[in-house]
Amino acid sequence: VHQAKGRDQIAASFELNKKINAYIAEHPTSGRNQALTQLKEQVTSALFIGKMQIAQAGIDAIAQTRPELAARIFTVAIEEANGKHVGLTDMMVRWANEDPYLAPKHGYKGETPSDLGFDAKYHVDLSEHYADFKQWLETSQSNGLLSKLTLDESTKTLHLRYSSQEQHDLTGVESVQMAFYFLKEAAKNADAITGDSAEMMRLKKSADQSYVFQ
Repeated sequence: VHQAKGRDQIAASFELNKKINAYIAEHPTSGRNQALTQLKEQVTSALFIGKMQIAQAGIDAIAQTRPELAARIFTVAIEEANGKHVGLTDMMVRWANEDPYLAPKHGYKGETPSDLGFDAKYHVDLSEHYADFKQWLETSQSNGLLSKLTLDESTKTLHLRYSSQEQHDLTGVESVQMAFYFLKEAAKNADAITGDSAEMMRLKKSADQSYVFQ
């Protein structure tokens, strides 16, 4: 926290409080809890002073699961406390709580190979769609497309470098469109009962942790 500056420091402060909450929840009888609670109170008091206290409840609730997003809203609240953008903080808090794309997402929890050679955006378990996806992938790659990925045959897991927007931009080619079709079907099967869109399911279940919090 002390080494960070600006919004990074705010996000680090919220992340610290989040970790304190998690530790206390897992170790309710720990002798460290009193000191940790005091530290959390000190951090919170340092953040929400003066006019900032008005925004504390909404921002603090978001910070429990989304520290980076809370830090972004916090910077808006600072500007509003100084007379700018009146009402924008409340609007952003409501947006964060109501927009499904801003809801807490855990992302991919499996192991990421250390030799990928790129920063993956998604890690998708293709399961029964593996053969169909591979067929269209090979067709695409024979035409010089879809090179930013690694397919792990042993686990039937796809490690994908393309962002959601990049995937959308590539779907003008039939083979790519079909490959991504089976990719979306795999995402649906991973969490079929939620009613979420395929894209939302992929963000929740398959997105790399670093991509989730961008």
